[in-house]
Amino acid sequence: MSRNAVIFHGDQPANVEGARLAGIHAERWTHTDGIPALLAILDKHGVRVADEP
Repeated sequence: MSRNAVIFHGDQPANVEGARLAGIHAERWTHTDGIPALLAILDKHGVRVADEP
């Protein structure tokens, strides 16, 4: 799998930075940021999430 096909999300800044240094798209996110924030991160990277049926 290509590094460009991966989005790492984590709550620890050091882990997010490590992923970035490895060439992986990475964003800081925690559950307290909420699902709308996670969906915005995914959208920023071109990932579309379908609504539940």
